[in-house]
Amino acid sequence: MTSTEERKLPNPEKRLAPRIPLSMAVNYAAQGEAYEDFVQDISAGGIFIETQIHFVLGQSLAITLPLPGHQHFIQVTGEVVRQTPHGIGVRFNKTVRELLAEPSFPDFN
Repeated sequence: MTSTEERKLPNPEKRLAPRIPLSMAVNYAAQGEAYEDFVQDISAGGIFIETQIHFVLGQSLAITLPLPGHQHFIQVTGEVVRQTPHGIGVRFNKTVRELLAEPSFPDFN
Protein backbone atom coordinates (compact mmCIF):
# COMPACT_ATOMS: atom_id res chain seq x y z
CA MET A 1 0.00 0.00 0.00
CA THR A 2 1.46 3.36 -0.96
CA SER A 3 1.12 6.37 1.32
CA THR A 4 -1.91 7.63 -0.58
CA GLU A 5 -3.73 4.32 -0.88
CA GLU A 6 -6.69 3.34 1.19
CA ARG A 7 -8.13 -0.15 1.45
CA LYS A 8 -11.74 -0.89 2.38
CA LEU A 9 -13.93 -3.92 2.78
CA PRO A 10 -17.06 -3.79 0.62
CA ASN A 11 -19.86 -2.22 2.64
CA PRO A 12 -23.30 -2.08 1.06
CA GLU A 13 -24.71 -0.29 4.13
CA LYS A 14 -24.94 3.48 4.30
CA ARG A 15 -23.67 5.16 7.46
CA LEU A 16 -26.41 4.73 10.07
CA ALA A 17 -25.07 7.20 12.61
CA PRO A 18 -23.07 10.42 12.34
CA ARG A 19 -19.38 10.47 13.19
CA ILE A 20 -18.41 12.52 16.22
CA PRO A 21 -14.87 13.96 16.28
CA LEU A 22 -13.13 12.72 19.40
CA SER A 23 -9.58 12.66 20.69
CA MET A 24 -8.99 10.17 23.48
CA ALA A 25 -6.72 7.25 24.23
CA VAL A 26 -8.10 3.81 23.43
CA ASN A 27 -6.86 0.35 24.35
CA TYR A 28 -7.48 -2.52 21.98
CA ALA A 29 -6.24 -6.01 21.26
CA ALA A 30 -5.88 -8.22 18.21
CA GLN A 31 -4.55 -11.76 18.04
CA GLY A 32 -3.17 -11.66 21.58
CA GLU A 33 -1.33 -8.33 21.14
CA ALA A 34 -2.39 -5.23 23.10
CA TYR A 35 -2.19 -1.70 21.68
CA GLU A 36 -2.87 1.86 22.83
CA ASP A 37 -3.54 4.61 20.31
CA PHE A 38 -5.92 7.52 19.87
CA VAL A 39 -9.47 7.76 18.57
CA GLN A 40 -10.06 10.26 15.75
CA ASP A 41 -13.83 9.86 15.59
CA ILE A 42 -16.59 7.56 16.77
CA SER A 43 -20.18 6.75 15.88
CA ALA A 44 -22.76 4.32 17.21
CA GLY A 45 -21.55 1.81 14.63
CA GLY A 46 -17.80 2.19 14.61
CA ILE A 47 -14.59 4.00 15.39
CA PHE A 48 -11.53 5.35 13.59
CA ILE A 49 -8.27 4.67 15.44
CA GLU A 50 -5.12 6.61 14.57
CA THR A 51 -2.34 4.04 14.26
CA GLN A 52 0.70 3.23 12.18
CA ILE A 53 0.21 -0.49 12.79
CA HIS A 54 -0.88 -2.55 9.80
CA PHE A 55 -4.00 -4.69 10.28
CA VAL A 56 -5.68 -7.08 7.89
CA LEU A 57 -9.10 -6.10 6.57
CA GLY A 58 -11.66 -8.22 8.38
CA GLN A 59 -9.38 -8.71 11.40
CA SER A 60 -11.23 -8.86 14.74
CA LEU A 61 -10.42 -6.38 17.50
CA ALA A 62 -11.47 -6.12 21.15
CA ILE A 63 -11.71 -2.45 22.14
CA THR A 64 -11.96 -0.90 25.62
CA LEU A 65 -13.54 2.55 25.68
CA PRO A 66 -13.93 4.86 28.68
CA LEU A 67 -17.50 6.00 29.38
CA PRO A 68 -17.57 9.82 29.43
CA GLY A 69 -18.37 11.18 32.87
CA HIS A 70 -17.75 7.82 34.56
CA GLN A 71 -14.76 5.90 35.79
CA HIS A 72 -16.04 2.83 33.97
CA PHE A 73 -15.23 1.26 30.63
CA ILE A 74 -17.21 -0.48 27.92
CA GLN A 75 -15.77 -3.36 25.94
CA VAL A 76 -16.79 -3.78 22.33
CA THR A 77 -15.66 -6.02 19.52
CA GLY A 78 -15.41 -5.14 15.88
CA GLU A 79 -13.66 -5.76 12.62
CA VAL A 80 -11.23 -3.69 10.61
CA VAL A 81 -13.12 -2.42 7.54
CA ARG A 82 -10.75 0.33 6.42
CA GLN A 83 -6.98 0.85 6.48
CA THR A 84 -5.38 4.20 5.63
CA PRO A 85 -1.86 5.55 6.16
CA HIS A 86 -3.29 7.33 9.23
CA GLY A 87 -5.19 4.52 10.91
CA ILE A 88 -8.00 1.99 10.80
CA GLY A 89 -11.77 2.12 10.57
CA VAL A 90 -13.44 -0.47 12.78
CA ARG A 91 -17.09 -1.48 12.50
CA PHE A 92 -18.55 -2.60 15.83
CA ASN A 93 -20.15 -6.07 15.87
CA LYS A 94 -22.97 -4.52 17.93
CA THR A 95 -23.83 -0.84 18.00
CA VAL A 96 -23.20 1.06 21.22
CA ARG A 97 -26.96 1.43 21.55
CA GLU A 98 -27.40 -2.36 21.37
CA LEU A 99 -24.68 -2.89 23.99
CA LEU A 100 -26.24 -0.39 26.39
CA ALA A 101 -29.63 -2.09 26.01
CA GLU A 102 -28.32 -5.55 26.95
CA PRO A 103 -29.55 -6.82 30.34
CA SER A 104 -25.96 -7.77 31.23
CA PHE A 105 -24.75 -4.17 30.83
CA PRO A 106 -24.16 -2.67 34.30
CA ASP A 107 -26.18 0.27 35.56
CA PHE A 108 -23.72 2.99 36.60
CA ASN A 109 -26.27 5.39 38.11
